[in-house]
Amino acid sequence: VDGTAWIAAENNIHHLKGSVEAWELISSYALPVASMQDITTLYKDPMDQIWIGTIGAGIILLDPATGRWKKLSGNPVIENGHILAITGKDSSIWVTGLNGLTNYILHENIKGELNWKYTNYNKQSGIGSDYVYQVHIDKLNRVWFATDGAGVACKEGDKITNFKGRAGLSSNVIYGITEDKAGNIYLNTLDDGIVKYDGKNFTPFYTTPGKQSGSVTSIMTNASGQLVVMHKKGLDIVDLFSGRSRHYGKNNGITQSQVNLNIIGKNMDGSIWIG
Repeated sequence: VDGTAWIAAENNIHHLKGSVEAWELISSYALPVASMQDITTLYKDPMDQIWIGTIGAGIILLDPATGRWKKLSGNPVIENGHILAITGKDSSIWVTGLNGLTNYILHENIKGELNWKYTNYNKQSGIGSDYVYQVHIDKLNRVWFATDGAGVACKEGDKITNFKGRAGLSSNVIYGITEDKAGNIYLNTLDDGIVKYDGKNFTPFYTTPGKQSGSVTSIMTNASGQLVVMHKKGLDIVDLFSGRSRHYGKNNGITQSQVNLNIIGKNMDGSIWIG
């Protein structure tokens, strides 16, 4: 919202401002957590705290105003766990890991301090799997879950629907989810490339060159009606209307393969950022 960016590099968090052409470092924060092996994801909440997902240390909360940090404790599903993704809308924040996922609802106490209540979800809740790669909140405020082994599930209000085994969705492993302006949902699957859901049907949409669908690591729609597809051979830009694609690889300066899942984000103007 303020035109700045937060970036994680090893055990450091950097706050930047500027534009695509030139960025200036505002501040950096080193997180001295001995058990933390890697930072997996970042999320800025409505109270301007930075939620830092880690491998092995759960979630670290950073207050940029004071530079203070603390571990998010009190929830056995998250505490000291492996965090895969954090996303949210308004006061609702979703955290996924290897042992299920948690929905935090934030509020301030009378002292203006951050408090929360939480609800844990697992495969018995209707999602179908405890291993959730990503959560996506769509334009209708439905919450979608990309699972390992149970396909994709959707929470609408209090009802959770699992779409495992539905016609057109044969893969049970979904790595990532994105959405276009029309509300169509796109799923990055393990075996079947990118699958489109129009609200009624699942249909094949795109497979990477060489049919290496399993190598797709990140997908995201942009503001221009395109789907950005990252995989081990570079980057594909797919037109959502025609299905035609352009490939960018070593000849375009992309010299390093992306092997981590869902290291991708979108800012307020629709620009795509890739780690």
